[in-house]
Amino acid sequence: MVSPMLPIPPAVVKCKHCERGYWLVDAEKIGTVDLWQETHQIVDPEEININHVGEPSEYEYYSFIQTNLAKDGKQEKLLRILAWWRRNDNFRDVSCIPKESTVSTACRENLEALLKLLNPKSDQDQIMKGEILRELGQFEAAQKVLNGIIFTKHTAIVNLILSWCANEYTCVGILQPSPSIND
Repeated sequence: MVSPMLPIPPAVVKCKHCERGYWLVDAEKIGTVDLWQETHQIVDPEEININHVGEPSEYEYYSFIQTNLAKDGKQEKLLRILAWWRRNDNFRDVSCIPKESTVSTACRENLEALLKLLNPKSDQDQIMKGEILRELGQFEAAQKVLNGIIFTKHTAIVNLILSWCANEYTCVGILQPSPSIND
């Protein structure tokens, strides 16, 4: 369903029946429902044989990477970013985030592989690189990358990540240090 008030559908989904992952753009379109039409439409999932899908977990993304779901470097980069984001979802909506987080072997391998796919000529990719290095605890390397970003449009986020590096925060989602961290 596409609707302005709903979250953006994931790029990769998994079938809830067979657990197979696939790119949503490759899914066969079998129909649409216009929620804003004056006449109410009723769609019977049995009638049109809808297969239910869900967003993959962090570890399912890793599995999809291993099974070569990506057809090219661009898709591999996206899969690795999506796996990283799913991992980071664990740190959202938490009232007190610890100064450090534990990075699993699978996550570390994913982030290290993602670093190799980032474009050194793209400021956005270099910001991502700095953030990955920070999360991996490589603060000096992260600072070096981030200090090389010149475009002023990104100054606020670069400075934020640099401040996290200076305080040696590896955890996601720390917008400002919690009082318990500084005590």
